[in-house]
Amino acid sequence: MPARRPLDAYLDEIARIQSLPGTKETSFYPAVALLLNQVGTELKPRVYCLHHPSGGDGIPDFGLFEQTAFRRGEAPRWKGGVLPERGVIEVKGAAHGIASLLASDQVRKKYLPSFGLVLARISHTGF
Repeated sequence: MPARRPLDAYLDEIARIQSLPGTKETSFYPAVALLLNQVGTELKPRVYCLHHPSGGDGIPDFGLFEQTAFRRGEAPRWKGGVLPERGVIEVKGAAHGIASLLASDQVRKKYLPSFGLVLARISHTGF
């Protein structure tokens, strides 16, 4: 059986979560992290997605960390400090507008100065 493509696995998981009594945002975090981690294994250097990283001002939804090479069975080694080198991600539901999210103190005054790169996303599917 061929491996499922990351987007197919993500969409299947989103459909599964939507059929259950989860929250509008955080119940979907594992599916997003899974998708980003599957894609991250194809990047050079590899990128690891962690939901709710700490180390800056506030706690964004996800952080994207560069992962250096490691051998099977070894723990990954991280370059640089503890901050996510590839930036952070903040997600809001469809009730929020992208302009208001980008202009928010959360993004402009906390995440951007602390992390340097912020991907802001508005979800139109409940997440």
